[in-house]
Amino acid sequence: MKKHALQPQRVLERYQNGPEDASLRLPLADVQSYAVQSETDGVLQIAVRTAKTPSAIEKSLLAACLTLTMTQLETVDAVELVWQ
Repeated sequence: MKKHALQPQRVLERYQNGPEDASLRLPLADVQSYAVQSETDGVLQIAVRTAKTPSAIEKSLLAACLTLTMTQLETVDAVELVWQ
């Protein structure tokens, strides 16, 4: 699989804005912000700030979506979410 040279924060900004079609949005609608906290040895740590505490299923779905997207970037091999 070819990896892309995009910067992780730019991809997260696209996630934050989301597509116009609601059916294509992430499964966790009440995310207030995403931010790259660190990127070390291929592990991208993302801070996720939400308005309310997400359920375990919501966390799993969001983690899967972000991991599948972010590991397509050249510098990312793994993703760790930090819930705030």
